[in-house]
Amino acid sequence: MPIRRPGLAHLCAVLMMLGAGSSAWAVPLAVTNPGFEDLYLAGNLPAQYMGDVPGGAFPTGGPPTGWDAFTPAGAPGLVGVLNPAQPPVATCFPAGAPEGDNVLLLYQSGGAGGNPYGVRQILVDELQPNTRYTLTVEVGNIASCAGLVSPYTGFFDLEGFPGYQVQLLAGGSLLEEDDNTLFAELLPAEGEFRTSQIVYESGDTVTPGQALEIRLISLNQATAAPGQDGVEVDFDQIVLEATPLLAVPSVHPAWLTAVLGVAGVAAQRRRSLRGRR
Repeated sequence: MPIRRPGLAHLCAVLMMLGAGSSAWAVPLAVTNPGFEDLYLAGNLPAQYMGDVPGGAFPTGGPPTGWDAFTPAGAPGLVGVLNPAQPPVATCFPAGAPEGDNVLLLYQSGGAGGNPYGVRQILVDELQPNTRYTLTVEVGNIASCAGLVSPYTGFFDLEGFPGYQVQLLAGGSLLEEDDNTLFAELLPAEGEFRTSQIVYESGDTVTPGQALEIRLISLNQATAAPGQDGVEVDFDQIVLEATPLLAVPSVHPAWLTAVLGVAGVAAQRRRSLRGRR
């Protein structure tokens, strides 16, 4: 089989691709306990469960493993973990958790509202230049449902939605956020999870040493009617990916001319050799 050598058109196409630049595959960054499936040992779950949250339980207390409380201005909301599975159906979220069994819950008793609060996680990865960061989070608007496990048993009226924010930060400074876009115009949408995604692209230079940070926040808006038990927003399946943006320098005209010249000489030589056969 004859070997096909790259022709002039082929070389030009390659040069055009180089000049246009390209991007690499996305790389997932390490997030501790991204689906809140680790044993929940920081709350008021009865000891016999040893941190393994059973269906129909939503213990509260400290934040889940790997996460820290985010409570500016002393917001009084409760943080915990919910396992929505209840026989015969998961009434809090009929489709269950988006990933695994558990979800993060941010609950505010009553309907008065207050200051935003939530959880955050500072990652080991630092902000890099020329990188696209994509943060994807499942955000849930819980339906009214029954608690089956102490200390929260009985039916809870959870109609309403307190609002939420999903934020990506570096060095404590906000890079990008989803500020309550998923449910604002679609209430009521009780018992549903919807996907939040934010994208940030860094520039050619960044300040070194800025650790990336994820924040999951309840806006704690007063959307519940008087006399309701409270309002809640839930989160699950946290994924952060980094995609290097390969900034290929544009082809210098002199270099392009030289390459095309070499290609032209090679083509002329091939024609000359064919003419002698």
